Amino acid sequence: MDATDAQVAQEDRQQVSGREITRSLLNHVTNRYGVSLLAAVRKWIDFTDQRAAMVVARDGFALWGRASERALRSGIFITSGMEIPTLSIAARGPDAQRGNAETPISLEANIWGFQRSSEPVRELTIFSQRLGLSISLLLFDGAPATPEPDEVSETDTYDVLAGLVTRQNAGHAG
Repeated sequence: MDATDAQVAQEDRQQVSGREITRSLLNHVTNRYGVSLLAAVRKWIDFTDQRAAMVVARDGFALWGRASERALRSGIFITSGMEIPTLSIAARGPDAQRGNAETPISLEANIWGFQRSSEPVRELTIFSQRLGLSISLLLFDGAPATPEPDEVSETDTYDVLAGLVTRQNAGHAG
């Protein structure tokens, strides 16, 4: 990324940072940069500080999804093939937006459930009749049900095995 790309990326963040994500805001980004709505949502997920996720679905199942860094740390994972909840906006279709396709709609806990928890969510879904897809943007407003760890530590297999060998050798010494 050269200096110009970095400057544009910073301008993007400033344009949407702190503002509620709406269909109009996403349309503004697509028009300004000549990108698809899907690309605009994905880019927003990449740089948002909010706990948010996107789900691209067809025929009641997720094709793929992406979660923001904060959402991942709180246990929100989107897996390909996961069933779209029947009470979600994505599953119920455009009529479920009650004439409001502009802003996210609040849903109760237990509609979108994830590995660690189920909590209330706001869902903004864009339907593409031409492609037969829905793109859902899920916004999690409150604090996560389980605390986010400050740092996710990965356990290296080598370190685990080396620790076992060291303990076994210590038990046989002497």
